[in-house]
Amino acid sequence: MYRTYLDSHFGWQIPTFWYALLWMTIAVILFMTVIGIVFAYIVAVGAGIWISYRIIRGWIALNEGRSMPI
Repeated sequence: MYRTYLDSHFGWQIPTFWYALLWMTIAVILFMTVIGIVFAYIVAVGAGIWISYRIIRGWIALNEGRSMPI
């Protein structure tokens, strides 16, 4: 499907961006409610950990010249 290993990295970045945007938008909406502030914090921290994992895994594979999984 991918022509080079770099194509797979771009394919890895695109869903990372959109899911991060989705979860951070949900966290902002929850933060606007008084009751949802605690849940907003949990969602934001969870999204931050997930984003960090995706970035670190991508950088490691990029430095080793490997492609990312589909």
